[in-house]
Amino acid sequence: MAYVYYNPNPEHDDDIDCVVRAICKLLDLSWEEAYIEICMQGYYVHRIPIGNTVWPLYLESRGFKRYDISR
Repeated sequence: MAYVYYNPNPEHDDDIDCVVRAICKLLDLSWEEAYIEICMQGYYVHRIPIGNTVWPLYLESRGFKRYDISR
């Protein structure tokens, strides 16, 4: 599989929204849809949307499961 450039950010920014861009690709959402949904998850748990406690909860709410890798 070859590398394919993908940046759905409307401003083509690639600085701090990597979580949003990854979720866009994973769930086949527009950047705006992913951003709003992640922000709403942050609102529900009173955390900053791009924080490492928010996006895992968002993915879990979409049916994903988290598995830890043993050392």
